[in-house]
Amino acid sequence: MKTQIDLQPFTFAQGVESTEDMALYLSIFLEENDFEGLITGLRHIIKVKGISQTARLSGLSRQHLYRIIDGNSQPKLETIAKLFHALGLSLSVKPAA
Repeated sequence: MKTQIDLQPFTFAQGVESTEDMALYLSIFLEENDFEGLITGLRHIIKVKGISQTARLSGLSRQHLYRIIDGNSQPKLETIAKLFHALGLSLSVKPAA
């Protein structure tokens, strides 16, 4: 007798909800893959949080966010700062170790 297994689609950043969780998630992506990793992690979080909500909070258009998520647009630092602010995060600089 065969047993049916229901597999759920995997979603990056699923369960990443608090600002502390988001900061840790993005830090790991940044450490492992530099700036491109940060952008990849940011794309995951925007998908989980929702395009409409992130657009409203960041002041960016939904179309702009879709281009970023699809990888068709490399966001400028100003855009990244807006997205961080919308997510309750901030950017900072520290001396290299």
